[in-house]
Amino acid sequence: MSKTRPPVPRRVTQALEKLGADLKNARRRRRIPMAYAANLALISRSTLHKIERGDQGVSLGSYATVLLGYGMIERLEGLVDVRWDRAGLAQEENRMPRRIRRVTTTPEAVAADCRKTDPGCRKRALSKRLLEPQLSDIPHHPRVSP
Repeated sequence: MSKTRPPVPRRVTQALEKLGADLKNARRRRRIPMAYAANLALISRSTLHKIERGDQGVSLGSYATVLLGYGMIERLEGLVDVRWDRAGLAQEENRMPRRIRRVTTTPEAVAADCRKTDPGCRKRALSKRLLEPQLSDIPHHPRVSP
């Protein structure tokens, strides 16, 4: 009994084929033999061959280890970076609030709010208040009456 895969859109197939060809060219530019590149990526030579053909059945992890072996893993890390997500950014802009209300927070309110999640937060918030200069501490401040 053989596995049947659902049909993949042609654009996806083309993208995988281009990625595979680009990885093959990167390996050849570095003059790395196929067996050595497969060993470097901790995959078999046949899996590397499938990757270079753009086979859709190869796991993303295998592609990632090949990129790591070629020193190009940062390209994968930035693949879906927020800067390139135009549709997501456009939707986010539509959900922005029309009006932002001014919230007055005191160090005591911040300390009480964050006390539940971080026990040291209250202490830090209150100590920050003690470290901030007060208007009365500044000798010639216009708001301070002599």
